[in-house]
Amino acid sequence: MVDSNTTNRDRSRYQRGEDRGQSVSSIVVAVSEMDSDQIDNVSDVVAEVAGPAHATVHLVCPFSADEFETTITRLEYDAESPPEPDELAKRSQSVRDVATELRDPARNYGMPITVHGRISDDIGEAIVDIATEVTADRVVICGGNRSPTRKAIFGSTSQYALLNSPCPVTFVRDD
Repeated sequence: MVDSNTTNRDRSRYQRGEDRGQSVSSIVVAVSEMDSDQIDNVSDVVAEVAGPAHATVHLVCPFSADEFETTITRLEYDAESPPEPDELAKRSQSVRDVATELRDPARNYGMPITVHGRISDDIGEAIVDIATEVTADRVVICGGNRSPTRKAIFGSTSQYALLNSPCPVTFVRDD
């Protein structure tokens, strides 16, 4: 895991007028297509941070315009009256898997979970926008599958979130 630098944290808390010692009340978790190892790793981190504080967990599932259209077709929605992005996000397998893991009795601390869908061609920007909207205290993102050489380099989505998030970002590496 990599935590964003303190400059970002201090700026965010200063902008919101918070004391640094204040507990976490809202966490944004970027959820896209993940394999089971990633789901377990992200769920462990989120439960560790959000659970004891009973923080609200915001599962964010961004779709590109093409992904949104493809998913509508695959799930047999009427293309003439498509569902809201939040509704489609709730049907995402990764979102359901992360929510299930977080509700597992071994991890569930009674933290509320909400799901957000967003249509955007810039996934990092969508994550940061939702973090700003919900006044998140932390953003959790997961690294994609990379070769050993490229593991040291963040992807563009992760990099955007790390540099632009209104709060600290926890980057969960894949194993």
